[in-house]
Parts: sequence; C-alpha cells; structure tokens
Amino acid sequence: MRNPKYMNQVIEECTFLLNENLFPNNNPIHLEIGMGKGDFLLNMAMQHPNVNFIGIEKYSSVASVAIHKLKEFNFPNVLIFIGDVLNVPEYIYHKIDRIYLNFSDPWPKKKH
Repeated sequence: MRNPKYMNQVIEECTFLLNENLFPNNNPIHLEIGMGKGDFLLNMAMQHPNVNFIGIEKYSSVASVAIHKLKEFNFPNVLIFIGDVLNVPEYIYHKIDRIYLNFSDPWPKKKH
C-alpha cells in the first residue's frame, strides 16, 4: 500500500496509540495481530463495549487507514500499536486475555 496523503498527520493526531496507561478499567484485553485497515477491530469494539482491544499493525501506511476509520467512533476500548509484534512493550505481557490472528502474512516471500 502506498502512503496515504494524510498518513503522518493522522498518526501524529491519534489519541489512542498504545501507552503504559492502557485502559482505565479492568475489562479483558483482546489483541489483534496484523489489524490491517481495522475492519475487524472496529466491528469487535462496537459489538463488545465491555472488552478492551489492542490492534497491532506493522506498517504505518496501513495503520493510518485504520486510525482514520476508528477515530470517527472515538472508542474508549481501543488502542493501536504501530510496529512489529516482536517490539510490543513488556507492560502488556500477561495482561492479554485473547489473541486474534486473522489473515496475517507471517512468512517471507520468495522475493525476500
């Protein structure tokens, strides 16, 4: 995906990027690895307001599309992490109740 024109601005203005504070409640935390453009995360957050969700996306260009969608709804139960899942901060270790891995692309291609 090419970089959307608004990518940097959307990411800079995002108020729901993952930070040490996590969520202001003790609801279960579900993690989606490779959230892509955020459709699954958006639908899950709508359907399950008593569950907190963290979406991880490796690529800023793709994450910016998800952030753009999600900011319209201002979900209090969604946080986003932009980066490789291997670099997820330790403060979320042992706090995740469920992991979703939908249509991810974890294997290297021949060209790599």
